[in-house]
Amino acid sequence: AAAASAAGALASSWASPRRLACEASAVAPRDAAALKAETSVVDLAIQDYREQFRQAGAASLPSAPVVVLVHGLDSWSGTWQLTAKELASRGLASVAVDLRGHGRSPLGDPSDFSPAQLAADVRAAVRRAGLLEVGEGGRRERIVLVGHSMGGKIAMRYAADYPGDLAAVVIEDMDCTSRSYPEDYMNPPPEEMERKRRFDRSFPS
Repeated sequence: AAAASAAGALASSWASPRRLACEASAVAPRDAAALKAETSVVDLAIQDYREQFRQAGAASLPSAPVVVLVHGLDSWSGTWQLTAKELASRGLASVAVDLRGHGRSPLGDPSDFSPAQLAADVRAAVRRAGLLEVGEGGRRERIVLVGHSMGGKIAMRYAADYPGDLAAVVIEDMDCTSRSYPEDYMNPPPEEMERKRRFDRSFPS
């Protein structure tokens, strides 16, 4: 149901480009962090769902941009399979990426895990897939970027750093509220580090 709802919203509204304005995540386009991130990207694995689009046999929407799907924390590109299938049935092609350290993508430098870095990784993957090429008449292609949870934060950063790439942005299960954290959040004491090290996500099933 969620996939159908998201696909329907995209199919009906992609042609009215919007810019996501979020005071909590707004930064100057291509600031120092973005420029630095572009020098240390990793090659992300891409799940190309455009084959499903071709198999669906549905007529494509005129000049419809490709939908790029970005998963959340502890996830991977395969979680978008049903969404991609629904999009294909509505004439929208899609690809999904594995963020660094997820799915089939390499981790890279563990210290390079900022939103700017992850956004730069996604852009490099999108360009490698040929989705931002200059088309007929010199018009540059654009994408629809969809981010779930942590992927939503990355999508917001992408929109701030590379607004010209986007026809639309969809943020799902993530808000843009500014939050305060304890002073030692980035440099926790040894006991807190040990507690985090022992953290286990497993549970009886």
